Amino acid sequence: MSDDLALVTDLNSRFIAAVAAGDRDALESFFAPNFTFMAGETGEVWDIERFFATVCVPGSYDYLTFDQLYIRIDGDCATVSARTKSRRTIDGVKTEVEARFVDNYARLNGQWRCVFAGLWRL
Repeated sequence: MSDDLALVTDLNSRFIAAVAAGDRDALESFFAPNFTFMAGETGEVWDIERFFATVCVPGSYDYLTFDQLYIRIDGDCATVSARTKSRRTIDGVKTEVEARFVDNYARLNGQWRCVFAGLWRL
């Protein structure tokens, strides 16, 4: 269990860093084949292409940090939640956002993979 906690904690940190960097290759290595994303404000479920076009845009983040990390592991499933703070440029406009995410991971073929990510503005 403690090994899984360390693995998922590290994966979460690398996930956040990859989003901030707009690193699609890194993120795709974290995702399960059926990955989906929910925009919490609207409840819309996005496919991976819309996620990359909207959330993970290279060069758009000035910063992206997280705190209040909570991880729960139950067998081959893990839930990760934290509060994020970011500043990024969207369509030429600087935007600061505080949000909470909830990500669900599954152990697939011995590797933790993100199957669902959701983000809600606070």
